[in-house]
Amino acid sequence: DADVVAHDRRLDLALLEAPGLRGRAPVFGDVESLRAGELLLALGHPLGVASALALGVLHAVARDPRSGGVRWIGADIRLAPGNSGGPLAEAAGRVVGINTMIVGGLGLAIPTPVVQRFVARVRPALAA
Repeated sequence: DADVVAHDRRLDLALLEAPGLRGRAPVFGDVESLRAGELLLALGHPLGVASALALGVLHAVARDPRSGGVRWIGADIRLAPGNSGGPLAEAAGRVVGINTMIVGGLGLAIPTPVVQRFVARVRPALAA
């Protein structure tokens, strides 16, 4: 069971609180150093298959023209309903994004810096 703490429709993000959930905090990778051709991994529960892992190649990193920051991570990774909200990691296992949708055959992920800013805005104590 989880409670929605905050959500942002524009970013397609929600922060959930699951008091009974235990586990290690993720290790974040350097989104700025990602380059086309790198291997990426998506973990999720696509179509009800628990803890499924998909492998793909980084296609592009879309930048925000105003800030220059990473806006989207696109990979030729096969995502399905149930992958959304799961981590996108680089080959060493460091999380670089949160899988969100499929567009034109590419899996898109929200980069971790965007996620971290969202969490800091709604729960500053968690960002520390």
